[in-house]
Amino acid sequence: MDSPKISTIIPVYNVERYLTHSLDSIANQTYKNLEIICIDDGSSDNSRTILEEYAKKDSRINVIKQENTGGLGYYARNAGLKIAKGDYLSFADPDDYIDLDFYEKLIAAALKTKADIVCAATRWLDVQGKVTRITLGTADSDNVKKDFAKILSSLQHGAVWNKLYARDLIFKNNLYFHGYCGEDNFFTISALYHCNKISSVKDAYYNYRQSNPLSAGNNPAQKAANERIEGVFFVAQETLDFIGAKFA
Repeated sequence: MDSPKISTIIPVYNVERYLTHSLDSIANQTYKNLEIICIDDGSSDNSRTILEEYAKKDSRINVIKQENTGGLGYYARNAGLKIAKGDYLSFADPDDYIDLDFYEKLIAAALKTKADIVCAATRWLDVQGKVTRITLGTADSDNVKKDFAKILSSLQHGAVWNKLYARDLIFKNNLYFHGYCGEDNFFTISALYHCNKISSVKDAYYNYRQSNPLSAGNNPAQKAANERIEGVFFVAQETLDFIGAKFA
């Protein structure tokens, strides 16, 4: 597999301010064999128009339009998973951006190590775009089940957007996103459990905006969902039940 296809799944909801920067960083990657799946969640700003303009110029971009769910990212991510054709899959948020050699470095590591998951480094940005901290991908193991606890602690956060996943890992194990606050964490833990090998790349950067008031996590519907304490407890309990059942 000399040039495997990477499917990038991007949920989009009212992010016109950041969307062109995000799409440019993905469409202009040094690694070209991409499928860019953008799911517009009924945006009321110019996000859909921007997506359609990019799709006209780049045949790799597939715009999916769905009825508004309040910007809840898990609906869009699951919709993207259903149609993704890539040999590897990744996720990006539409207000973030990636370094131009991001996928080139991650796919090189995946092919070299034959890892099921490859982790990248993250630059954390404030609302002005200033780097506030950097976390490095330091999760490397040929036996994930044996090193499970060590890997969880080394990941520092359970986000899905700084990782590359082998297609078989996701689809053979029926992995998908649950509709509660903390969905990334549960998806990551589930993927890790089914993963045989994980590797990391310390010089490939995902750039994450922490305080975008227009992001899915800050729109009213998502805020309401995030404030539901039962949702937090649900994911926490589901995670504990999963770990308890698998490692008892």
